[in-house]
Amino acid sequence: MNPYIPISSAVMSVRSHPVAILAIDTCSLLDIARIPIRSKKAINARQSIDAINMIKTKSSMTPLELYILIAEQVVKEWHENEENVHKELKRHIETIDQYHSVACSVADGLGTPLPAINISYASIETRVRGMQMFLIDKALILAQDKSINDDAIGRALKDIPPARKGTVKDTVIYLHYLRFFKALRAAGTSSPCVLLSSNTKDYCADDRISPKPEIESELTPLGVAFETDWRCAVRSLGL
Repeated sequence: MNPYIPISSAVMSVRSHPVAILAIDTCSLLDIARIPIRSKKAINARQSIDAINMIKTKSSMTPLELYILIAEQVVKEWHENEENVHKELKRHIETIDQYHSVACSVADGLGTPLPAINISYASIETRVRGMQMFLIDKALILAQDKSINDDAIGRALKDIPPARKGTVKDTVIYLHYLRFFKALRAAGTSSPCVLLSSNTKDYCADDRISPKPEIESELTPLGVAFETDWRCAVRSLGL
């Protein structure tokens, strides 16, 4: 994992090699493990995984074609929550195995046996965790700026998204990214930028896709796109 760096140093890194930038919040990182759970169609799940693999490839190329940006708070929250999210994935796979076993028994009794399957949770979990860790390891990690905490509390008191009264963690992350994007544009860098968050409750309008007006009014003038899933992020970045 790269060392935590101040926002000013991250801006300098991008200015020296201006390419596309993807800022990722905690929910999007954790929800990689939920792709098999939440995807309604197989093609959606595959496209999401393909999109993340594209991001992995572009962030590893020489010369670099994509910066991944992660706030220190995201790393902390990922370590605090990833075990529980992976338990969700394990339960989901065990449920699939159970339903398939029942279907096989019924089909066998009807004289139309089904092929047995055995989904390896360990194999899937290892690869999902590896994908999450890869993104963290490749990222520019913004060190916690304590001055942003006061701004986050102020937004929470005024109920300005993504803050809600009594909660500031998502806002701390968002404000680190916002300050980075402002500094980047002030430095004259016009790289394509996307903020990715699957936290639709705090970030999105009623359509659960578009950002809330308060967030849109801050990101749009900076030329920063807001997306809720990996596939759309890749399209917005032009990858």
